[in-house]
Amino acid sequence: PTDSMLYTDHAEATAQPACTPPSDHQHFEYWVVQRWDSTANNGAGGYVDTNKIVYPGNNFAVLKTDARMVVNDPAGWQEGDDTGLIKDATYTVRLRAEYVDLDDLTPTHIHWYGNGGTTDGAAPSETNTMVPSTVTRDGVETTALYINEAVPIMPANTFTNPGYRFLGWARLEEGQTPEEYATKDNLYLTYHDEATPYFTVQYEGDTLTVTQVAADERRPYHDMYAVWEKVEYKVTIDKVVVGLDADKNTLFTITTSDGETSEAVELKDTDDPKTLEMTVEYGTVITVTEADADAFDVAYSAQRTTDDVQHELETPVAVDPEVNTGNQFTITGDTTVTVTNTRNAQKMQIVKVGNDAPDGLTGAVFSMAEAEEPESSEAAAVGEVLIIPLGSYILSEDEAPMYYEGLSGTIAVDVSASGITVTPAEADASLVALTGPTDGVYTLTVTNTRKTATVTIEKKLTSGDENKEFAFTAAFTPAITGAETSFSLKADGTQVYENVPLGTVITISEEDYDDYVLESAKVKAGTAEAEAYESGAEYTVEDETILFTFTNKLKVVDIDVKKVDHEGADLTGAVFDLYKYGTAGTSLWAKIGTVDLTSSAQVTVEALEVGRYYLEETASPDGFIILTKRVYFNLAIGDDGTAVITLTDEAGTGSNANENASAAGTVITVANTPGVELPMAGGIGTTLFYVIGAIIALAAVTVLITRRRLVREM
Repeated sequence: PTDSMLYTDHAEATAQPACTPPSDHQHFEYWVVQRWDSTANNGAGGYVDTNKIVYPGNNFAVLKTDARMVVNDPAGWQEGDDTGLIKDATYTVRLRAEYVDLDDLTPTHIHWYGNGGTTDGAAPSETNTMVPSTVTRDGVETTALYINEAVPIMPANTFTNPGYRFLGWARLEEGQTPEEYATKDNLYLTYHDEATPYFTVQYEGDTLTVTQVAADERRPYHDMYAVWEKVEYKVTIDKVVVGLDADKNTLFTITTSDGETSEAVELKDTDDPKTLEMTVEYGTVITVTEADADAFDVAYSAQRTTDDVQHELETPVAVDPEVNTGNQFTITGDTTVTVTNTRNAQKMQIVKVGNDAPDGLTGAVFSMAEAEEPESSEAAAVGEVLIIPLGSYILSEDEAPMYYEGLSGTIAVDVSASGITVTPAEADASLVALTGPTDGVYTLTVTNTRKTATVTIEKKLTSGDENKEFAFTAAFTPAITGAETSFSLKADGTQVYENVPLGTVITISEEDYDDYVLESAKVKAGTAEAEAYESGAEYTVEDETILFTFTNKLKVVDIDVKKVDHEGADLTGAVFDLYKYGTAGTSLWAKIGTVDLTSSAQVTVEALEVGRYYLEETASPDGFIILTKRVYFNLAIGDDGTAVITLTDEAGTGSNANENASAAGTVITVANTPGVELPMAGGIGTTLFYVIGAIIALAAVTVLITRRRLVREM
């Protein structure tokens, strides 16, 4: 054949399949390798046969000496040049097909023997089952084959031999026995059991993949025998424990028997030792027995993972037990026998905590009932270890700890051999957590949320400066993160604390003031009546609405007002109006009372608040000049609780603006000057001056009236 890929000299090439004969009366036999002879055909050249023949699919050597050379580019060719220049030429090697007339063919046959295998799937037969190769000619199937007439290789499943693996076909000559020659070491066609099975043959040192065989008269007469290999199947005893993690470390005693020998081992559901492996022949019946184990049920099952020639099954096949006890199995492939222990009860304890009390709460009451009989509930004590049989249950919190919200809804508790699961059926899932098991005990932690309150502190003022800031401190036990502990309030002001946990001990303290007194302090819980509260006292928050009310008023003191003459002697008959600054929150002066000294030289003015005042004389003692200047004073309270009087100016910041007034202790003394001045010795007195003044005033009035009349007339 011509190959445009240019074979290298002495390269290996593969002979093509048999070609179609030129006549229906001929049959292809083999290929003959030819050599180019330039002297053939009277010097014209031609291919001549060599003594080398090649059967289809076999390799042969491509020799330059056998090829015909045709120069493609004469210009680039230099005869005998060995300098390495490219020589543009084509070398062609040719094979010739050898045909034989059908009338000259001697019929032959190819027989395939089971060598212990059968074609009906039954147990191996003592007779050597044979299947011949056949061809169809003229519509008739026949076992008579022509020489070199190719037929398919019989497939691996031609015969079945349970418990044995098919290795391929051995070629036996007449007189050779299968016991001696149909062996693994004497394979002619080797079977490759892969996803796409195939056969190979060894030919002249090479391994060739083949699909057909043919009978050749040049070789001794042969028959094909199946070669088998006995299979030993792996049986794995696997321990599975359906229970707690701790159960997987429990050792279970298992005895296995194949009818002849038995072995007792201890297995557990962990890596070492979890399994027992053994090998048995096809059809072996094994018995697996486990000793009784407390708190566990036992079950046996088996699955075959391969077929009888150990092909992995895509899906393992269950192996039915041989007896009602379920622990005997017939082995027909690699098999895993699983011994499963199932726990039949679980342990659980309930732990109650709060969202702010992770160390636990007391006072909760739970009950648990079977899911199918919810009315048959029983108390489930908190903190105790409950032994719960397998099944489904409903857990309810019937009573919550003080100050905490009860768990709304129920918890579904499913107890299986593998453990416990909880599902909040209606309860908040974030408040329910199952952990463990620890030492075989599960812990169900149920969290209650502490109720909270809104705590309000309000300031009331019955007297005094409504803009005055009153300082407070608040203390919380336990402490509340972020809560303001110091604040100030004016009249009608409020301080509000949200989300104060119930049960919190709160202390509200108002700072003491020299000029104000705490008239009352009360606390009101929810809709209940307000109760008296003492500033700085501890109060436990037990309602969701708490109101503290602090009412203040100005402190009051008493002062005395005394009237004297210019020489300090007591006088009666004076009357003063008393004014206070900033009354009712204004920046104005307002009259608040009258000081009447008509019958006494000294009177007491009671219950005056601290602040700024002035006295204005509205009537003076007979014979004395009425004061035209006001008496300004600031009123404070001393450490002993009595009045501290400071005479000042109108602004309340300067010194005494009235020289006729003085203050000592709690007494303001106001002096009057006599109204008639006595003449000095030898003097003319004051009467003359009064008379002259009156005349001048009368004259001025007369002039004014006259002028006005003139104006009107004009």
